[in-house]
Amino acid sequence: MGISMDVFKSVDLAFFASAFVLTICCLAYFLCIKKLQKAHSVFFAIMLASIMISSLVEGFTSTLDYVTDAEFSVVGVQFGLQHIYFFLHILLPPFYAFYIMLINGRAVNRKIGFYIIFFLPVVIAEAIICANPVYEWVFKFDESGSFQRMDMEMWLYALAVIYALLTFFHLFSFKKILTMPLYHTLWLFYFLTIVGVVIQYYRPDLKVELFFEALTLFGTMVIIENEDSLIDATTRLYNQRAFVVDNDRLISTNHNYYVITITFTNMRFYNRMLKVVTMDNLLHAIAMWIESVSGRNTVYRIGTHSFAILSFEDNPKVEAIVKKLETKFNDDYLFNGMHFSFNTLITKVHIPDEFARVEAVLELTDMPNMAETTGVVTMRGEDLAFLRHKTEVEEMIKTALDRDRLEVYYQPIWSSATGKIEWCEALVRLNDTELGIITPENFVEIAEQTGQINEVGKMVFDKVCQFLRRERPQRFGLQYVEVNLSTYQLLSDDTASHFYSSMRKYGISPNQINLEITESASFHESEALKRNIERLRDLGFTFSLDDFGTGYSNLTYVINTDFENIKSDKGLLWEMENTKSRTLLLETIRMMRSLGLDVVQEGVETREQLELVVGAGANKIQGYYFSKPLPWEEFMNYLEDFNGPEDENNY
Repeated sequence: MGISMDVFKSVDLAFFASAFVLTICCLAYFLCIKKLQKAHSVFFAIMLASIMISSLVEGFTSTLDYVTDAEFSVVGVQFGLQHIYFFLHILLPPFYAFYIMLINGRAVNRKIGFYIIFFLPVVIAEAIICANPVYEWVFKFDESGSFQRMDMEMWLYALAVIYALLTFFHLFSFKKILTMPLYHTLWLFYFLTIVGVVIQYYRPDLKVELFFEALTLFGTMVIIENEDSLIDATTRLYNQRAFVVDNDRLISTNHNYYVITITFTNMRFYNRMLKVVTMDNLLHAIAMWIESVSGRNTVYRIGTHSFAILSFEDNPKVEAIVKKLETKFNDDYLFNGMHFSFNTLITKVHIPDEFARVEAVLELTDMPNMAETTGVVTMRGEDLAFLRHKTEVEEMIKTALDRDRLEVYYQPIWSSATGKIEWCEALVRLNDTELGIITPENFVEIAEQTGQINEVGKMVFDKVCQFLRRERPQRFGLQYVEVNLSTYQLLSDDTASHFYSSMRKYGISPNQINLEITESASFHESEALKRNIERLRDLGFTFSLDDFGTGYSNLTYVINTDFENIKSDKGLLWEMENTKSRTLLLETIRMMRSLGLDVVQEGVETREQLELVVGAGANKIQGYYFSKPLPWEEFMNYLEDFNGPEDENNY
C-alpha cells in the first residue's frame, strides 16, 4: 500500500509540475506578445497567474507529504497552503465566465450593479475561505494529518457549477466571432475542464483538475488571445477585422458607445513621394500619437490611411479627444524633420442612435466627395444623415429580399409602326411597410454599392418569368419584356445559370425576354463581363443598349454589336428647349435608324415630344404619355384595352 500511495503522490507531482510549466510558459509568451489593452486580456493574465501559483502551492503541499504525515508543523504549513489554493482556485470559474462575457460583449461597460451581482457570490465564498482557519467550514486536517472535506466545500463546488453553466450559455455567442473549427475547439477545451473537475471530485487522489484547467487556458490563448490576425503589422494597432468583430458584438448586445474615425484624404500624395519604410514609420508615429490622446479607449487602423477610436466615455470626454485631433492636424505634422500637411476628415458617431451597423461606420472613412477637401473637416450627427439614409435603405432592401417585398411594375412601349403596345419594360419597386412603394432611383444605386443588386436582379427575373407564365401577355400582342441587367450581375458567373434555371422552371423561352444593359456595362473591359454576356447570348437572349447618350457612347461598338434596340436617354429629350440638345437628339435618332437599328425613345410625356421623336425616326416609344409603370394586374388591363379588338391605333 505504501508503494501505491507513493505512486499516486508522484503522479500528483507530475500533474502539478505540468500545470505549472504550461501556465508559466503561457504567461511569459502572452505578456511578451500582447499589450493588455482590453479588459478580457487582463482577466486572462490573472487566470494564468492563479493556476500557476495554485499548481506551485499544490506541488509544494504534496512534496511535504514525503517529509512526514504526522509532524504538526508540516500539517500547519499544508493547512496554510491549502487556504492559498482555495482562495485562488475559487476565482477561476467566475473569472472564466466573466472572461467569456467580455469577449462576446455581454459584460462590457455595464452598470456597477451588474458587476456587484455577478461577483457578490465570489466575495462571500472568499470570506468563507478566509474564515476557515477559525471555523473549519471548508476543510481541515485530522489528527493523523489527512485532508478532510467539510460541508461548505460542497457549496463552493455548487457555486463553481453555476458559473460553469453561465459560461456554457455564453459560449454560444461565439458563433458570430469565431470560425466553426475554432468554435468547436473552444467547446472541447471547456468540456476538458469539466472532465477534470468531475474526476478530482470523485477521485480526490487524482489531482488532475489544475492540469486540465491549464490546458483549457492554453487552448483559449491559442484560439482567442492570439490576436496575430487582428493586429496591423505596421502600427501594431488592432486592424479592420478586429474593429468589425468588436462592433458586431457590441451592437448585437445593445451597447451604447462612440466611434471616432480619422481619415487622411491626401495621404496617397505622400505615399507616392516617400519610401515604403519612411511611410510605415510615419503611420506608426501617427498611430502612437492617436493612441496616446485616446486614453483607455481602443484604437484601430481600419484602412490604409484611416484610424478609429472606440470609446465608452461620455460625450464631453469624447469631444475633448476630437478637439485634440483637430488641433493636432490643423497644423503641420512634424516627423523626422519633415512637415506634413494632412487633409483630415474626422467623424464622430454615437452607436446605436446614429448608426446601427458596422458596415455603415466603415463607410465614414470612404466618402469620395471629401477627397479634395483641404484642412480638417469634422462631421457629427446630422452632417452624416445621408449615410444613415443609405444604411436604412440597405436594411430595407435586405428585408424586402427576405420577405419577398420587391414588386415588378411594367411600363408599356408603343410601336409607331402598328400603333400598339408590343413591348414593355420591367421596373422594380420596393414595397416598404412604412414608406410604401419606393422607386429604383432611391435604392438601386445603394443596392449596387452593397452588392445586393445581384439578389435583386435574380428576384426581378424570377417574377418576370412568373408573370409571363401566369398572364400570357402575348395573347394581347406583347412580344417580349425588357429586363434591366446591372454591371454587377454581368460580373457574376452564376447569372446565366440562374436565368436558365428560372426559365426552365416556368417554361419561358429566351425570346420572351430582352435584356437591357447600360453603356457603362457594354464598354467594360472586364473579361468576366464579356464572357457572361456571351453565355447569355448562347442561351438565346437578345440585348438592348440602355441610356445611350449619357457619356460612354462608342459608335463603333454600337455598329458592330447585335443590339435589339438602342434606347435613347430621356435627358436630351427633356432639354429640347435647348437648340443644341434638340439637334443632337434628333440627329442621333436619325443616325441610329439609318444604320438599321430600332430606337426606343424614353421619357416621352407630351404629344409634342412624341411627334418630334417619331418624326426623327424613333419607332418605339416609352413614357408617361402612354402610361406610367403599372402593377401586373393594371398592366394586363391596360394592354387588353389598348390592343383590344377595337384596334384603336390613334395616339
